[in-house]
Amino acid sequence: MFEARGWKNGTNRSSLTLGLAISPQDRDRNFRRAWKTVAVRLPGRCGTTIVPLTPSFWTTCPELRSRHITACLRASGAFPWPLGHPPRFTIHATGLARFIEWLREFYRVRGDFSHGRLTTRQPMVWNATEHLTLAAIAFPLVVRCLLQRAGTYTLTHDDIAAIEAFEPFADQAGFLQPPPDSGGSMDAWWARMLTRAKSRA
Repeated sequence: MFEARGWKNGTNRSSLTLGLAISPQDRDRNFRRAWKTVAVRLPGRCGTTIVPLTPSFWTTCPELRSRHITACLRASGAFPWPLGHPPRFTIHATGLARFIEWLREFYRVRGDFSHGRLTTRQPMVWNATEHLTLAAIAFPLVVRCLLQRAGTYTLTHDDIAAIEAFEPFADQAGFLQPPPDSGGSMDAWWARMLTRAKSRA
């Protein structure tokens, strides 16, 4: 969890881009340079938007900005704000961005094989076995989330912990190998990250 403040470029209210400014320290702690986009769940009824991370995000402009964020800040009444006193927002980091990044790659790779190819030329962050492992974790959670949205299921403590654990697990290099200090066959990367997530959920 970290704080962001309202950000705007320029002074012309009709053509402003609005966004969320993040401190360099919080950016470095909560974002990864390998990410091309992040998913931002906006307050109220604004929904979720995908925001690109530009090269300048890592240098002089650590802001999340998009037309969707602009519209949301206007609609919510957060903008305009008093000069020098932008609104502040609490940001909760989740695994959604990494999930979307993985899902897009899974979709591209699966497309090659589903059309009869024996190999894929798609650039891959995860190998085929890693993709199948992540899919085995992710898709039951997706079904449960859809069932909850339909009002026929309620996510459990374990479900929420698994959702939270997905990102660090997918980010862990060699997650199918035992940790270097493994205490046995049950001490795997997924078990460790799930335990940590349960303690926080």
